[in-house]
Amino acid sequence: MAFFAISDEVLLVLYSCLAFFALVQVFYYLFYFLTLKNYSSKEFVDDSSKPLTIVICSKNNIDFLKKNLDKVLEQDYPDFEVVVVNDGSWDGTKMFLDHKVMDHSNLRTVHLDKDRNHTVGKKFALTMGIKAAKNNLLLLMDADCAPVSKDWIKSMTSQFVEGKDIVLGFSPYKRYFGLLNLFIRYETLYVGMHYLSFAMKGKPYMGVGRNLAYKKSLFLENKGFAKHINVAAGDDDLFVQAVANKKNTAICIDPDSFTLSDPHRKIGDWWNQKKRHLSVGTEYKSSTKAILGFYNVSFILFYLLLLATFLLSVKLEWILLIYGVRTLILWVVSVLCFTKLKDTFMGIVFPILDVLYFLYYIILGPVSMFKNKSTW
Repeated sequence: MAFFAISDEVLLVLYSCLAFFALVQVFYYLFYFLTLKNYSSKEFVDDSSKPLTIVICSKNNIDFLKKNLDKVLEQDYPDFEVVVVNDGSWDGTKMFLDHKVMDHSNLRTVHLDKDRNHTVGKKFALTMGIKAAKNNLLLLMDADCAPVSKDWIKSMTSQFVEGKDIVLGFSPYKRYFGLLNLFIRYETLYVGMHYLSFAMKGKPYMGVGRNLAYKKSLFLENKGFAKHINVAAGDDDLFVQAVANKKNTAICIDPDSFTLSDPHRKIGDWWNQKKRHLSVGTEYKSSTKAILGFYNVSFILFYLLLLATFLLSVKLEWILLIYGVRTLILWVVSVLCFTKLKDTFMGIVFPILDVLYFLYYIILGPVSMFKNKSTW
């Protein structure tokens, strides 16, 4: 029995809208996201002769540097340097790095004054690191990340074939027990599936600073972060927005190319991080916001209409049919894509996480619109 009385005509409209938004999502999954399944690194030739600079910015991350820096310095690559930018840290980072430099000839540091007057966020520090780089090929990562393999550099640089100036990598989060960690890992895979598949379709719109490579010449020719210097975040996605296109961008999801990141353990820290990241989306190009927004709107309205039709209709078989077909297709594609990103389990539990993502999005989305963008 329906909770509320409603005419058959109105129900038909609701069913039609529900089916339409389901079809929109199916289209995105089959036309865009499924492309990721076809990725293969075999077509690229390994070339370890390209000198490269790794740039790491660190602000009071001495514990992560102690844990992760050696994994970067021990990469199996013949010609590379590591530039660590100490962004005004007061936790002993300078002393640690100064001692580390004496043991590693390919490690260089840039120390920035914590009291300097410059724009907020990471962009100034990253710019100083890039300017200090001796090589044209740059590979960026964060202090709280570590390469999963000694072939990280080799794998990422193999994508710098002729005409490619940007390589979008992938950086999953470490696995810990708990619902928060499960959702963080799912959200990372979900976002990765989006930006990596769109890049394969010739529509690159973002990368992640935890694993991103591009040429120094490209950075300098486009005046670095000048186009969005007023936004604290966006040193990765807004830069890619500004300079990437279907011809100059490649992706790398070979397992050796991953960097593994430490996730937040407290929901408050993660919440603040996501508010900052989502707020940057308002700075995207109109065309990018349109194509991503259309999918996101269809996702939100699908679940809202699903709830509405459930409350208003006695014909649950139609609701279950539309939901079942839509979810089955998305489920299969997610398993294929997440398997490609080396986390099949997250694909298996997709239906549950899909509902949680809806709840997350309708809460965090509006909140992010009012986030102060002056912090990072």
